Amino acid sequence: MLRTALRVTGAGLLALLATVAIQGPAMADTVLTDGDYHAGTTSDVRYTDAITTGWWNAVVTRGYNYDFDLSLKNSAGSTLGSSTVGGYSVDIVAVNGNGTCSGFAGVNDTAVVHPYGPASSTPDSPSEQAFAITRRAGGRVFGVVPKSSPDQYTVLQYSDQRDIAMFDVFLAANTTYRVAWTSVHGYFEGGVFLFPGANSGGTNCVRSRTTDGALLWHFNENIGDSTRSGETRFTSGAQGWYGLLLVTQAWDITQVSIGGGDSQPHLMIKPA
Repeated sequence: MLRTALRVTGAGLLALLATVAIQGPAMADTVLTDGDYHAGTTSDVRYTDAITTGWWNAVVTRGYNYDFDLSLKNSAGSTLGSSTVGGYSVDIVAVNGNGTCSGFAGVNDTAVVHPYGPASSTPDSPSEQAFAITRRAGGRVFGVVPKSSPDQYTVLQYSDQRDIAMFDVFLAANTTYRVAWTSVHGYFEGGVFLFPGANSGGTNCVRSRTTDGALLWHFNENIGDSTRSGETRFTSGAQGWYGLLLVTQAWDITQVSIGGGDSQPHLMIKPA
C-alpha cells in the first residue's frame, strides 16, 4: 500500500482520541442525528444513538487536544467493541445492521464520551479539552468493478456528509480484491476503512479502528495542488455486505480543494 507522509500544523488540525461507550438508554441524552456534529468537554457526556436497519453505521469522535477512548456497550452494560488508537487520531466504532446482524438494528444505544487524559501536555483552556462526535449511517451502495472490466474509479462524495462517508459494498466470499484510490489531494488527511461482513453465526457485527486499521491512509503534505494515488489488497471472509468508511482526520478542512476537479478522492474495489 502506498503511504505518503505528512505533518499537520496549526491548532485547528490537532486531533486526538475520544472514548465513546454505548450503553442502555437509562438517561435522557442528546440524540445523535445522522450527519450532525456535537461538541463536549472532558466531563462525561451521553448521547442516544439508534442503529439504522439494513445498513452499516458508524460513530466517530476525536478530541481537540485531549485523549479520549471509544467503546460500545449494550443495554446490559457489556462491551461490544472499542476503539483505543493512539493520540491525534479519530476513533471509530462501526455496527453492521445487515442480515445476521439485524438484531443490532433499531436499538437505541447510549454513547458516553469519557476523557482518557491529555494528548501531550495539559490543555491551556477548557476548550482545548473538547471533543467532537457524530454518527453516520450507510444508505448508499458502493459498486465493485468486475474483474474482466477496465479499471474504473468512483468519486467518494464525502462532502455532502461533512467529510465522513459510509457505504455498503457487497463482496464475494474468500476473494482477494484490489483496493485503490487516486486524485488524493496533497492537503487531504484521512483514509479508507473496510469493515468485514458478518458470518452465518452473526459475528463481526461490531468493528472498530482497533480491530480494523485503515486500508489506505494519506497524511497532509505541503505539495500544493498535486495529488497522490495508492493501492493495497483486501481478502474477504464470508460473502455479504461490508462497511466502507471514508473519514478525514481533520474535520475542519472543508475549505481545501480535495482531489482533481471534482474535489473528491476516487476509489476502486476490483477482484485481483
